[in-house]
Amino acid sequence: AAMGADHGDARPHAAWGNGEEGGVAPSRRSAQWSRSALFWLVCTAAAGAARASITCPTPLTPQEAFQCSASAADELKFTAPSRWYLLTPGTVASTLTAQYPLSWIKKDARCCRHCVWSTGYPRIDPLVLASDRTQTNSSMHMDCNQFATDFTALDSSGDSRLTFAEMEPYLSIGVNSFLVKNQRLNTETAFRISDFNRDGYISKEEFLVLRHFWAPVHLSQVGPLPASEAVKLEDGPLGGLFIDGNLVEVFMTNVVNTILEQFEVSKTWACGCTGGVICPADCPWNSGSARESNSQEMNKILRTIDLDGSSRVSIEEHYFSEFADRDGNGVVSRAEYYVSLYPTTLDDGSADTAAIGYHFQKHDLNKDGVVTFLERKFSLADRTEDGLLTETEWVDADLPNFFGPFDGHKTLSTGVVDQLRYNYYSVLHECALQGVRTYQVTINETPLASFCTIVARAQNAGPWIDNTDLAVSTRRAADAPPAGPASVLAALELRERGEAAYAAGAPGGG
Repeated sequence: AAMGADHGDARPHAAWGNGEEGGVAPSRRSAQWSRSALFWLVCTAAAGAARASITCPTPLTPQEAFQCSASAADELKFTAPSRWYLLTPGTVASTLTAQYPLSWIKKDARCCRHCVWSTGYPRIDPLVLASDRTQTNSSMHMDCNQFATDFTALDSSGDSRLTFAEMEPYLSIGVNSFLVKNQRLNTETAFRISDFNRDGYISKEEFLVLRHFWAPVHLSQVGPLPASEAVKLEDGPLGGLFIDGNLVEVFMTNVVNTILEQFEVSKTWACGCTGGVICPADCPWNSGSARESNSQEMNKILRTIDLDGSSRVSIEEHYFSEFADRDGNGVVSRAEYYVSLYPTTLDDGSADTAAIGYHFQKHDLNKDGVVTFLERKFSLADRTEDGLLTETEWVDADLPNFFGPFDGHKTLSTGVVDQLRYNYYSVLHECALQGVRTYQVTINETPLASFCTIVARAQNAGPWIDNTDLAVSTRRAADAPPAGPASVLAALELRERGEAAYAAGAPGGG
């Protein structure tokens, strides 16, 4: 079957219950493939084959950001992660300084980022995985080469992009089929929110991101859980295409088990640790650090990957943090934006560039030269692209109701949230998110970080600077000696007028 593992290698999982399964038992062919792959791996090591290097030039286009060759991906699968840094091209191995695997991937091999998964713990040197293949498991749920093959198989028109009809077979197999059947995955919503540039198609790069994001579901054979039996995830704003805490925990356990088995097999052929032979101290296939996370680490992981505090991780959050934000500083610069999968086509069909900066400026709401995830989320929510959010758009974008629900931010006259008011909202939201990560609590506990300073500036315009007779008389009264309650009432009346003007959306209110 062209789609690979999900047509015949999905394994039942006890979590399904009620006799439901996400797929069928591995086929005889796949079992033979597993033995062949292991034989290839052993022969390659025995023959002392030269290790290839991985080259990822600075990308000029979104496509170049994902140009990880098949041979490079294989090197990651069959090289101990602690030795990945030796795949750096053009240098003598003895002169290289050892690097943590994930740090090296992000710095020197970012074009292969979609081929590597990280647990996020331990914090300094997190466990990583570049394949889910073991001696007893032949699936390809975590094989970026297979992702590319699957995309080609789905692209029946051969135009290097997928329509919903072409994409639907993938969304209707294996564990996806189970989730759809049980109203826990909406295929149309999944297609729409995976289309980052909103051109109505899924490009190869968007498909690679989707497969990287959804790999925990395929590997674990479980999806996100509804809050109750009455909740239908398919009707939610993300259509069930999100990662929750339950899924993260199951995935971490699967990753640790896979790493342990991979390392156990690999150290046999790589280091001669057979027949009771003790492995040498310098054997790179050392599983000593492979362990399950503790509760503190798990909370930290969830708080880190949940960029908006909604207690669920969307594919947008995953792409922003793992791919769009190339230098890992938490924001997307202009240069990063124009090698991302975000919109870069102008209204007349011509290409938007960093020099033009049209779409970047649309995303950069506060004009500080970078795009935060909350700013990206405004553009994502604004499906009509009119710069205003209706209540429907607010809900569909999975914007939380904390720190003022939609009604608390909309204008009284038009009933929508404009960019200015969204900016006010995002300032409070960002301070709350800092509190979430600092105090390890949920966002609905209103954890405004004590170190998050909010600077407010009153504009030189009404209602703050008011030249009406009332304002002048109030200032004169303030300059005069105390005259009793009348002057106080006048000042209160001026303040109330200002607050009413702001609530009504008067120009200059802030």
